[in-house]
Amino acid sequence: MLPGLKRIVLAAAVGGVATMAVPATAALAINRATPCPRSDFVQVTTSLNYHHCFANAGVMSVTINDAKVFRSGNNTVKFSFSDGNALTLTPNVQWPPFSPTKTVTRITIY
Repeated sequence: MLPGLKRIVLAAAVGGVATMAVPATAALAINRATPCPRSDFVQVTTSLNYHHCFANAGVMSVTINDAKVFRSGNNTVKFSFSDGNALTLTPNVQWPPFSPTKTVTRITIY
């Protein structure tokens, strides 16, 4: 094999191995969203009527105390609570007020 061709074949082989080693997953980038409230965003409303809004698929650790009302917006979303329980909502659902309120520790938007 010619020396130049040998380098090209070797570089292609190494590049193929490097490409196979990186998993093909979508970037997940949940973020806080404004303006809030908005009907297409995931929303958590506290007992003091403070609105927390989130957009885009992903997982985010949070601490939202006194959470009372949960809205999914146009998403399927899972709210995880400090007591170990969780609430999963399908798109365009509002969960009635919790009594007593909850502390949200994690939000997962699918």
